Amino acid sequence: MKLGKMLNLNLILLGLLLIFGLTFFIYTETPTQPSEGLTPNTDTSTWKVYKDKEYKFTLRYPPNFTVKQPYGKGDIRIMKNLETYYLITISELSGYVMVKEKPTPISALPLKDKLILQLKRRCPHSSPESVIWESINIGGVRGLQAAHSDDECIKQYLPWSIVIKNNFCCSIQFIKGSINEYNQILSTFKFIKKEGGANESK
Repeated sequence: MKLGKMLNLNLILLGLLLIFGLTFFIYTETPTQPSEGLTPNTDTSTWKVYKDKEYKFTLRYPPNFTVKQPYGKGDIRIMKNLETYYLITISELSGYVMVKEKPTPISALPLKDKLILQLKRRCPHSSPESVIWESINIGGVRGLQAAHSDDECIKQYLPWSIVIKNNFCCSIQFIKGSINEYNQILSTFKFIKKEGGANESK
């Protein structure tokens, strides 16, 4: 009798452990999806303005965010609660990369190849063929966006947009948060004439 009760107890405990393990597996393996957040027609006129006088562009960002450059110029982070949500990196079009075993100037690469180069650095074992590309307008300049991918590694870095202006390559990367908010920030980009002075955020 006691043996039967012990067996039943062991079976119950085993069942609970299996349920707990399955729940934990599902929770940890399911990627966190970005929220939709703002509607496409959100009024951005009341947002804060960031003006980068060195790289000659301005953008607007939500009032509950801040703009920081913890790693110096060319690394602009739109942050909330000390976390980076949207990352803008500026780089000069200098240097060479190997293309079909030949050194090729980075400046000569098409926008798509420049972005593929960045994705390969982060996901060396993934194929960029899964990426869905979209032509976009950033500050009146034709740019390109890696919008979506089924690849588990690549899709965590998307959407990712790129545009070239004033001899600089401007990369705008989604880190976390809202896709709509990211696109709203992109829509506020404006390129300006060269001015002296420090960057401004207000």
